[in-house]
Amino acid sequence: MAALGEILWYKFGSNPGFSVRDNSDGKGPFIEEWDDAVMGRSTPTTQEIIDWDAEVPAKKAAIETGQAELKDIKSKLDNDESLSAAEMRTALKKLLRA
Repeated sequence: MAALGEILWYKFGSNPGFSVRDNSDGKGPFIEEWDDAVMGRSTPTTQEIIDWDAEVPAKKAAIETGQAELKDIKSKLDNDESLSAAEMRTALKKLLRA
């Protein structure tokens, strides 16, 4: 299982609406703070966290692929090379999400 903080980060991003803590006493990690209003939902259940953990490897791979695509696009732009329509769509999608 991935670390709790990593699971929540991949699910919600670097959202200030939650914090994770581990007391190193065998009773953690756990969600220390959860702001329902900021997060748009109540604190997740243990089963939801287990289900989300299964999604982490695919999300990591997607992020790494996206970063590689953007690096390639940046390199082409730096070298005044033309971009394909797919590369332009990828770049625009990433810019709009930022």
